[in-house]
Amino acid sequence: MVVTGQGHRHSAPTEESDEGSWGRINKECDSTNVWGIINKECDSTNVWGIINKECDSTNVWGRINKE
Repeated sequence: MVVTGQGHRHSAPTEESDEGSWGRINKECDSTNVWGIINKECDSTNVWGIINKECDSTNVWGRINKE
């Protein structure tokens, strides 16, 4: 899959740091949210929940890096 314009890419977990998660990144200016694994910072616990992304019309499956 090729994603352009946003710099996102579908990569193996080993290619980047363990921070972040895999899930659909739904970047739209509406009530659409994203289900995926939310990696809590400084914690080994992963939870499934709704990840709210900022405004963008691009939908992509890939790694969601949390700050």
